Amino acid sequence: MKKQFLLFSTLALASSLSFAQGVAVTNTFTSGQPAVAAEVNQNFQDVVTGVNNNGTAIITNENNITANTGNITTNTNSITNNAVNISTNSANVSTLTSRVTALESAIDPISTTLPVDCSSQTISSVIASAPAYGQLTLDITGACTETLVITRDNISLVGTGAGASIAYDSEITNNEYRSSITNTVTLIGANNIIIDNMTLRDATTNGFSAGLRLLNNASVLLKNSTIENTVIGIWASHSSTVQMSGNTIQNNSSYSALITDAAVAEIRENNTLTGDNGVAGVGIYRNGTVRVQEGTNTITNTSLTANAVEAFHGSQFRSERGTLTVNGGISAGTFSQVELRDTVVTGNVLAFNQGTIRLRSTTGPVTINGDLTINALGTLLTSGASSINGDVNCPGNALSYYQANPTVSGTIDANCTTF
Repeated sequence: MKKQFLLFSTLALASSLSFAQGVAVTNTFTSGQPAVAAEVNQNFQDVVTGVNNNGTAIITNENNITANTGNITTNTNSITNNAVNISTNSANVSTLTSRVTALESAIDPISTTLPVDCSSQTISSVIASAPAYGQLTLDITGACTETLVITRDNISLVGTGAGASIAYDSEITNNEYRSSITNTVTLIGANNIIIDNMTLRDATTNGFSAGLRLLNNASVLLKNSTIENTVIGIWASHSSTVQMSGNTIQNNSSYSALITDAAVAEIRENNTLTGDNGVAGVGIYRNGTVRVQEGTNTITNTSLTANAVEAFHGSQFRSERGTLTVNGGISAGTFSQVELRDTVVTGNVLAFNQGTIRLRSTTGPVTINGDLTINALGTLLTSGASSINGDVNCPGNALSYYQANPTVSGTIDANCTTF
């Protein structure tokens, strides 16, 4: 009986330890049921196996703990090293920031001014060596001989003193810009360009050579300058814009100004455009626009066979403000319009092929010292005081609309039924 009690006590303890260690035994005993030695031994074997497995797991965990302890030490050292590197990099960044700030202050990207001495330098070479950003002003002295092509924005060419000029270099035989080789100065897509107190001259290589050529949405303010002895004075095309103030355009064998292909010219104040050629003083074609906006301006073409101003193919010439004097004829045709305000024209005026002449008096009268012809499908519009010191001719199906009839000193064609 004592042995049975010891046996059951031992089994109970083993069973408890098995559960405590998560060990499962094969056999379960019921109170009052005889215990079979083989089943008891099997349970003991189950306990031994579970204990051994737990021992193996403990040894594995101890090894893993040792390995992890090493890894933690390594990571701690790496973190320490990284902290040192971060501190070093922060110091380097601070140093580089200071150096960049110093360099930016030295370069001054907002505005750079450089001298150009045409006796020993070219404008092209100075632009090429200048900072590629910010406003660049070139103070030019002397007479440069070169073919200047500008493709970057924000450049001012300023003549310092009398005689600052650019003459076309006829010795240049090739150029990466096929259309610009025959011009003195060419702007290709360049904006915010200023040309001040300069003379551009001598572009006479072929019938399309220009003193100043603008392409591809270029824009320029031309002021206090002269363009002379070229074929075309100014040629702006392809949605470019030229603003003019205080300039003299003279002695050019073709157009003083040619404005084409949706380009715009703003003649602001005190400009004189003078020519003696067989084309036109100012030619505006293919949706070009010329606006005369301020001050006193004069356009002259002394040729007996050409106009001072002509607008064709959907173009516009508008005298908006200031006083304009036109010495030579004016012609508007093919869906174009010429609007004259406070203007004196000495020459004949013609509207034809759905062209329109509009006479609008605001602060002063519009005066035409010449004949007015409204040809087939041409239109005349008038408002305010205007006078025509010549004849009025209507040789086709002309259309005329008035808010006030102009004063006519000459004869009026019988076909002009609306007068």
